[in-house]
Amino acid sequence: MRQRIDKPSGASGEVSPLLYARSDLSKQQSSDRDVINFTVLAEGARTRTPGTKFVAPYRNEARPARFVSFEAAVGDSYLLVFNDNKMRVFKDGGPVYDGATLFELDAPFTDAELDKLSLAQSKSVLFLATGGKPKRLTRNSDVSWELVDYPAENGPVRIQNTDQAKTIQASGETGSITLTANFDAFKPGHVGSTWRLDEKDFSQHPVWKALETPIGVTHRRRNKGRIYEVVALNAATGDTGPNPPTHDEGDVFSSGGNVTWRYVSASGGYVKITGVLSPTSATAEVTQRLPASIVTIPTYRWFEAAWSDERGWPRSVSIVDQSLLWTREDEWWMTKASDIYSFDQLDEEDAAVSGAINSPDGKLVDIQWSLPTGVIVFGSRSSEWVVRGPSMYERLTATNARAIPQANKGSAPAQPVMVDGGAVYIGRSRRKLHFAKFDAVTEKVEFQNFMNYARHTLRSGAYQLAWQADPHEVLWVRRGDGSLAGVTFKPDEDVLGHHQRTFTNGFVEQIACVQSGDDAQTELWLGIRRTINGATRRYIEVMQPYFDASDDPAPTAKGAWFLDCALKYAGDPATTISNLDHLEGESVRVFADGRHMADAVVAAGAITLPTPKTDVLVGLPIEARIKSLPFEGATQKGVTKGLFKSSNRVVLHMLESQGGALWSGYGALSPVHFSGGNTPGAPLPLTTGLKPITIDPASDIEFSIELVCADAFPFTLLGWTPELDIKDS
Repeated sequence: MRQRIDKPSGASGEVSPLLYARSDLSKQQSSDRDVINFTVLAEGARTRTPGTKFVAPYRNEARPARFVSFEAAVGDSYLLVFNDNKMRVFKDGGPVYDGATLFELDAPFTDAELDKLSLAQSKSVLFLATGGKPKRLTRNSDVSWELVDYPAENGPVRIQNTDQAKTIQASGETGSITLTANFDAFKPGHVGSTWRLDEKDFSQHPVWKALETPIGVTHRRRNKGRIYEVVALNAATGDTGPNPPTHDEGDVFSSGGNVTWRYVSASGGYVKITGVLSPTSATAEVTQRLPASIVTIPTYRWFEAAWSDERGWPRSVSIVDQSLLWTREDEWWMTKASDIYSFDQLDEEDAAVSGAINSPDGKLVDIQWSLPTGVIVFGSRSSEWVVRGPSMYERLTATNARAIPQANKGSAPAQPVMVDGGAVYIGRSRRKLHFAKFDAVTEKVEFQNFMNYARHTLRSGAYQLAWQADPHEVLWVRRGDGSLAGVTFKPDEDVLGHHQRTFTNGFVEQIACVQSGDDAQTELWLGIRRTINGATRRYIEVMQPYFDASDDPAPTAKGAWFLDCALKYAGDPATTISNLDHLEGESVRVFADGRHMADAVVAAGAITLPTPKTDVLVGLPIEARIKSLPFEGATQKGVTKGLFKSSNRVVLHMLESQGGALWSGYGALSPVHFSGGNTPGAPLPLTTGLKPITIDPASDIEFSIELVCADAFPFTLLGWTPELDIKDS
């Protein structure tokens, strides 16, 4: 019995071997067994994943690097490469030079800190958390950048001491002072940290009351955490007037016309420790004026610094509701909305907010990342939490913030990425990817495991994510084996297609996505470790644009880029192609003027062609392949599973394709295209449409076909239809 089994879509990409028998799943009808070096498209097609261009070696190839994407403005995007205690800048496909000198900036991060780097960008400023002192990176121009310690102001501080027997007294209200404690309060690791000191009690500064009498000059009152002193009074009334003082500097005449108030200080103040003289004595610089009572009366209302060499530094950072949000273990600190450097909690009108997440089961909530999605979503090693106020439209305050457990998926220590509709993060085991989707209507966060249908693609673990928004909305995942997993993701169209990207003689150590200078695409940049001429090398490479010749009425493969670590020569006819030192001693593939030439070996940084060419691509080969799931039909007796099947003819549906071969698992590969009949030396034309291919027949109870592209031609598979001969017994 002969049947044609049509498979017009591969939108689901690779499917897990655990699902090979699930013919009842609709997803299996659009899945394949292997999709290697092809990218799954939302339309259901599979197109060859482009090769990479060699850009530059690492500054120090013996040390790891960290890639950071930075978009300063539309059409003004950078790749920042941190390596060997320096930062180099890449733009428009190459390194940035300051005149004739390669631009570099001192960036004293250890290799361990680079691995832990957490980032948040606000316009031309990038904030960095590593577990050490947080940093601020500012871009002024292509060749003017500044990296300094993050200048935190007025905190952050820990919760107030409640042991009334432990007190601290200041020697002055302003300037350089000495702090004296009646217990062992200070350690060397406190130097450089900010502490807060509040009045012991508020009896010296009563709360302001309207029309209070008697009131006199030098009398002080407290309103919304601020202390004010009467400096002038309307003798005719002798009361506080109907309107309270609210200013935070200078003198203000009350709108009621009764009194002039002078701002004195907040009910507390901040100091930065400049030196530790002993466990009970330290020198400090006042950063916000202290209440006068702290000079005469020791206070137990003191707040130790939350950040210091003694307590530790933040490990992650994000931007939430115009504030910076920093985290460490189970603690979080959010700056004032009006000032992303201030952690001042004394200003009741615009106070910074902080908190800690306590799990009901007593487990440590070790926060790995935070994201703004209308509410704040925290991902910890063992669970996911939401911190929110009464609604997504109200800013968090110290009194309305609530931490609510959402799920128990768990997170690995890796930066999540924002995608359409939410964010994706790596699961605790590194074998899962979770999609956190925020519903603005219900104000809830839903969590979806990306890998339910393709868990095999993360056997070596996921370690880094990069979102390539254009042109095909692909999430790239750096895996533990040095290759990439790809997930084509369009939640609004229910598209989730899995594929893989492997590298000849290459181990990927870093990835980052950067918008191209013309905004036409999102570029995937890679840090790749290779063995070249017997030596370990580390290179910066960038994936080239997806091939598209649709604007050409007679498309050819000229301009295709399906080689890795490659460079292109374009110019007058030439036989010597140089500047190939990065591939010294390697056997390379040559794609010239839209056709293949014989492989060559790089010697003295060059290769020699047998005939002159004007457009030459030289690099490492890429083998791309797609293997179908077994094709099954149906007979009057039922399904054909377990019956012997064979085929010697497959109809391919292609778009702008050339090269490639089909294989049934038996016999020789059958070429899809032949170069015969074309003009010698001219670029080969591309095929669009249906084409029947004769293959060596194979007979087995499972029949699959495999498309293999070991050449450098473009190939887009729209669908395939084998003609099966089925034995009905």
